[in-house]
Amino acid sequence: IDYRALSLGVALWVGALTQSWMAPWRTTIALLVLTLFALSQRKRRLIVLVAALALGSSVMSLRQQSLQSSAITDYFNQSAQVQLRLTTDPHLTTKRVSGRNFLPPSYSALATLIQFEGVNGSFKLRVPVRVIMSDLSAKSLLPGQRISVSARVLESKEPRVAALLIANSKIKVMTQPSRWAASLARIRLGLRSASGGGDGGSLIPGMVLGDTSLQSQSFITQMRRVGLSHLTAVSGANFAMVATFLFWLLQFLIKGLRNRLWVVGIILFLFIFLVRPTPSVLRAAVMSAVVILAKYFGERSFGIPSLAAAIMFLLLLDPIQSTDPGFALSVLATAGILLLSPVIEEKLSKKVKTTWIVQSISIPVSATIFCLPVIALISNQLSLVTVPANILVAPVIAPITLLGFVAAIIAPIAPFLSSFLLLIATPLAHWIVIISQSMANLPAISFNRTFMFFILFTAIIIGLISERKWVIYLAILFLSIQLMISHFTWPGSGWQIANCDVGQGDGMVVNLGEGNAIVIDVGPEPEKMDQCLRQLGIKSIPLLILTHFHSDHIGGLSKVLENRRISQ
Repeated sequence: IDYRALSLGVALWVGALTQSWMAPWRTTIALLVLTLFALSQRKRRLIVLVAALALGSSVMSLRQQSLQSSAITDYFNQSAQVQLRLTTDPHLTTKRVSGRNFLPPSYSALATLIQFEGVNGSFKLRVPVRVIMSDLSAKSLLPGQRISVSARVLESKEPRVAALLIANSKIKVMTQPSRWAASLARIRLGLRSASGGGDGGSLIPGMVLGDTSLQSQSFITQMRRVGLSHLTAVSGANFAMVATFLFWLLQFLIKGLRNRLWVVGIILFLFIFLVRPTPSVLRAAVMSAVVILAKYFGERSFGIPSLAAAIMFLLLLDPIQSTDPGFALSVLATAGILLLSPVIEEKLSKKVKTTWIVQSISIPVSATIFCLPVIALISNQLSLVTVPANILVAPVIAPITLLGFVAAIIAPIAPFLSSFLLLIATPLAHWIVIISQSMANLPAISFNRTFMFFILFTAIIIGLISERKWVIYLAILFLSIQLMISHFTWPGSGWQIANCDVGQGDGMVVNLGEGNAIVIDVGPEPEKMDQCLRQLGIKSIPLLILTHFHSDHIGGLSKVLENRRISQ
């Protein structure tokens, strides 16, 4: 029953994915053929699975059509006065280059377009949009506020919005934030102010509330390379840790498991608004509810059907999530904790008797193993230190999260006590910074044939679940052989010229052998060019050529000069 339910959720997911990736007529023909085949076989399970595929395809089709048929699509490439209701916090966009200079900073947010006043008249509507605002006052706006601004309407490639609005004019605030929104903002600001400076201080708001506004770009890059960037995204782990703490605390105050479940559920519902009810947060809340309920009502027997129900609920609510890598990672991490973690715990507990040590190893390892195929598919590389790094930082994640959570709640009313709690959490956060910095320069496996590696990792996971060791050994042997062949890795042993992925601009490297190279331009961002040179093993640059002084050709110079010998 467990795996039938899970297959139903996966079928709905595949249906939504197929609709988003394939032409509609092809999807229709494929579903029609599958339906006829299922009916001819007269097998109830097959018919139900095909129905789930059709349902997933239908909800995605309806969402796509609703966005593509919106009235706003008739006004692409035109300017208008628009009224918007913000649905997310504005966040600072990445640096952009135009000609010689970097463009001024701007803020991006999701919003609901509610009124449009163009040259050909005005009308009211309700459609999701992405708005980019150059007015620096945008950073103080909060979700729920209504604003009026002059903007240019452009077609967007983002699947969850109907249009992209570029607002270069002054923002007119139509409504002030509600007391509820303002109170939540004070809590977030209080934690941010009390966390202190440095990478360790900037890490705490990210781990507790997903607030990464204090983090430097170089630190974000380090965390991503080591495989620790998930710590600063609000995930099911955040909700699970907070819920576990609340269950422990409430046992002294409230009798009865069901009563405690109700209270914890209400508090977690309020916690969603504190960290912002974005799709990723809602996804994390539902997935954590699966783990919590599984923990208190029967482990795997309850967890797997609940995971299936969560997948279907989230996709029916927002089918666009089916294409989101974050959704896939969240589902796979939860599945890893439910399916693989008990197996690892059982084997480890025979040698290690301390429960918290066993769990601090089994949970991150199982979640990481299940997520590896998608990580490899997205990034085209796999850090060799991801699993060890996650094991090393696992013991401090819960204390930081819980100390930060309590500190955030009491910051507006007891700032001194909040600062004291954060004083305890800061050394623990510095431990994560030390792990990130020390492992960021260790090698990562980069490869070109991503799909082959995806299949291999999937085979390893199937082997682990089915306990067929020969499948695991065969996959690892094949993986090792491929990694030893240079043309399967980047850049390979015989590379001559490499173009670094620096985004807009140029960064070319000509190999002279033995760690020497001619470098022509260094791109706009220091971190990207530095990482590329490290991957190429360049330690000395006999000749550095800067073709012209535009930011997208010289912006990355500072890191190139760092720890490398430049001759001319």
